[in-house]
Amino acid sequence: MSFLVALTAAGTVSSAAARAPEPGSQELLVPKGRVLQKGRMGYFAKKAVAIPEFRSFAATLKEFAAHGWPMLQKAPEAGEGHHFTRNIDKIFWNFDWMKDDAKLPDLLKGRQDEFLGRLNAYVSERGGTLTEEGRQKLSERDRDRFSPLKAAMLKPDDAADFDTAAELLLGDMSDWRGTPQILTLAAGSGNGLEDEGGGTLHAETRWASWLKEAVENVVRQVAPEGTPERKIREARRAIFKEPIDLEVGARTNCNTCKAALESDGVRIKRATALTFYDKAGSPMATRSSIILKDLVPVFLNAYDGWVEKGPAVARAQINGKSDCPGSSGVQEMVMAAAASPCGGSSALGKALAQQKLGGVDFTRLQLRYMSDDAGAKVKYAFSTAPGKPGAYQNGAEGRAEAIVGMADLRTWLVLGPNTFWVNLNPDQPDRIIDPKLGQTYAGRALLDADWHMKQTSAKLLDPKTALGSEFWDKFAHTGKTSCYSSRLWIVPGDVQVRESGDSLYVLKADLRVRTEPIDLSLAGRSACNTDPQATAHNAALDKRLIIPKVQKAVNTDPQYAPIRQAFMARVVAQWIRDRHAEGHRTSFDKLIDSGNLGPAKLKGPWRPQQVFQNYVRAVKEGDFTYHYTRHVGGTTMIYKLTVGGVDFSKVHSSKLSEAAMNKAIPGLEKTVRSAGESPSKASDGSIWLGDTATGPGVSTLDRITGFLTSRNGVLVAVGAGVALLLFFIRDGSTRRRKSTSAT
Repeated sequence: MSFLVALTAAGTVSSAAARAPEPGSQELLVPKGRVLQKGRMGYFAKKAVAIPEFRSFAATLKEFAAHGWPMLQKAPEAGEGHHFTRNIDKIFWNFDWMKDDAKLPDLLKGRQDEFLGRLNAYVSERGGTLTEEGRQKLSERDRDRFSPLKAAMLKPDDAADFDTAAELLLGDMSDWRGTPQILTLAAGSGNGLEDEGGGTLHAETRWASWLKEAVENVVRQVAPEGTPERKIREARRAIFKEPIDLEVGARTNCNTCKAALESDGVRIKRATALTFYDKAGSPMATRSSIILKDLVPVFLNAYDGWVEKGPAVARAQINGKSDCPGSSGVQEMVMAAAASPCGGSSALGKALAQQKLGGVDFTRLQLRYMSDDAGAKVKYAFSTAPGKPGAYQNGAEGRAEAIVGMADLRTWLVLGPNTFWVNLNPDQPDRIIDPKLGQTYAGRALLDADWHMKQTSAKLLDPKTALGSEFWDKFAHTGKTSCYSSRLWIVPGDVQVRESGDSLYVLKADLRVRTEPIDLSLAGRSACNTDPQATAHNAALDKRLIIPKVQKAVNTDPQYAPIRQAFMARVVAQWIRDRHAEGHRTSFDKLIDSGNLGPAKLKGPWRPQQVFQNYVRAVKEGDFTYHYTRHVGGTTMIYKLTVGGVDFSKVHSSKLSEAAMNKAIPGLEKTVRSAGESPSKASDGSIWLGDTATGPGVSTLDRITGFLTSRNGVLVAVGAGVALLLFFIRDGSTRRRKSTSAT
């Protein structure tokens, strides 16, 4: 049975079996009209962090504050302490209703996929004014109108929000193609600007205004060319008839905001807030501000404690019972200790909960050290890079990245290396990815990277850019329509490791991009590369001008971070495989080539076939076709078709001596040793976070597996289905394995 944590009107926490909220319902933490004494702040803060929407709200408050938008500020002229100066409001809106054609405006019928894809792109490009980078993407007028504001399409690694959406049963996180379809949008007030009617720009009117423009812009992109603006607005109003799933804030909407939302046609299915507000200047509004100035700091401290202790421990303290199975010391058994539902005592768990690591970029978290004493313990460490100065540090994001990193390691162990490939080729729709690999995070990382690589190459070839113009100037044209088709694929590059007894340090794991000309035909076009001499010239030109740029992007750009993380795990997995093949007993013997993906299976409806369809559609619709005016001969239509993929079937590492390792990263061994106790900074600036784990017996495995399949277990942590990944493997045998081929 599914359970939903909800608030009652009295401000207490209750569990109800998967109930749907009443349309337009409003729920409060602090009951309406109640005068809250300071001694009761801790009680209500404790209740708040037991509720997923308030945890999500707390994470948003901290992020806004980290970027210079605190909800509370010190106001000495008003007395000691913090005072309520800005409101922040947040919504969740799931677009899964669009799968029902009957609910769609005529302009969008049959175009749901495109709408959702373009909405994701719009949000990514214009969804934030917390950072200066985000502000610069908007016009000067919009920077002011939409500051502070953050919009995002919900992904599983958005820890606090994913937790909220899952527990509130908002529906699927993404559509059948894996495209995120839940919009989260938060905005704040208090910058002194006025709206068009001369009133103060409230948080609610700010996000509503942004949402109105965003939907109209996306509809305009999807609608047929020449569609009247009247039709665009009608389509937006039709979309707004579907209510927003959840609104959460510090206080309920004031009367002005309610009227503004109603005039825009915005409907809220369910709203929840810490306090009741009423209208500005009313006794209720004054009481709300007085409560919030004392409650919010206590609430945020309680949230920090929840993050540090781990979800299950915090929940046990709140509810008076434990979700943790038995007393077998789950934390000791979990490789990804930060993902343990009963965590909080491990070095890695504590490290990820710290708020002051100097700004860490958890999106670059990679497994780079392992020591496997199969008879006792496994030590391991992740490394990451410092974030930009003042960067918001999200410990939940770090836990999510650790989970995915360990899921990748399990994938590379349980599946055979002959399955470690993906292939986007319009002529081979039945050979996209191995069926089992296509069910994993690693498989998604590889296939997404292949698709990104084709898009990166296409952007570089655009003749409107300096590099693209140079390429086509030097391209060997063969007529009024010229083309060049090639295979472009990612393989392991320069890998450098240090082996020391039963320990492995990964110092370097680059990826290489290879290319070769290949004959293709698609959509009735004639085959490319018909002139051998021109083909050889163009292949050399491609290798010299384009491929180095693509390879640099694969190894450095943020959108390729998942494949870099997956490849680092692949290097560690190959070391484990090699030791196993040489007859060494490892902690992973029962996993190797077992085919048992278990909790490493990808959650959600992502499907490889849709990535392939997106690629073929892009080719047919001209995303890789350019109109180029040559200096001599007029305009030529040119296109470049690229196929390829990723091949991780073989990994060859250069093994460094101790001296070579110390030359590359002086003192790394000491850094890793220290990282097992607390975060440690290496001489190259990287930050290392380590821990130690012990493998459980089979009986413990059975208990933990049962725990994970329960509803509470599934919702304990971000993607908790992959929380306990690796130490479900040892059978207690001391028998040495015979040497077998690893690949």
